[in-house]
Amino acid sequence: MRVFKLYLPIDLFNRIKLMSKYYGISISKMMTQLLEMGYLKMLESNTKGE
Repeated sequence: MRVFKLYLPIDLFNRIKLMSKYYGISISKMMTQLLEMGYLKMLESNTKGE
């Protein structure tokens, strides 16, 4: 397994922490899901020619 270090502003981290508590998952899993969602959005926008 590879280690990926992600540096976030404290405010953003606190929001992600609140979201993870609300959905009942770990903070790292929430970060991974948010990164994946952002990556998919980026791919969608690239295929539309924007």
